Amino acid sequence: MSDEESYAVTVHRRGGDEHVVIEAGDDPVLGLGYAGTIEAFLEMAGGGPSPVPWAETRAILDVLVSARESVPVR
Repeated sequence: MSDEESYAVTVHRRGGDEHVVIEAGDDPVLGLGYAGTIEAFLEMAGGGPSPVPWAETRAILDVLVSARESVPVR
């Protein structure tokens, strides 16, 4: 396990695989896109348009609702 957060992406193609690592840099909140994601979400929750096509937004919302519904009530 590493003390630093990062993302690794591997693209598998016929000609071979390509691997890219996105590192957090000095500020993980900005460097890994968390701040921008939260800002876009809050704008949408406030009535703004979705920053991605509606079909993708709907799919993500379905996953979030399903996850919430799967948590047992205590």
